[in-house]
Amino acid sequence: MTENQIDHICIGKRFRGSLEDVRVKRGADVASDHHLVIAILKLKLKKNWMGTATNRRTYNVVLLKDPHTRSEYKLNLANKVLQKQYEEEPHLNSLW
Repeated sequence: MTENQIDHICIGKRFRGSLEDVRVKRGADVASDHHLVIAILKLKLKKNWMGTATNRRTYNVVLLKDPHTRSEYKLNLANKVLQKQYEEEPHLNSLW
């Protein structure tokens, strides 16, 4: 009785290096002339680097310990918030 080799593994060129072992298990009887083929793959995943932020600003928060600087900062921050609300308000009135 002769048997031809008819069971194969197809793999693309990209993953050819990750194929570690291929074996044919002839003992698995599935009422067919094919045999069970088992392949072991080892994938190497790369890290997805987001990169470093180059435009990061560092703030000197030690200056906020000075009461005069702290009150000036709070005033500027409040003015920015009020200015933003004022700029958005005419747009909201036009929608009504």
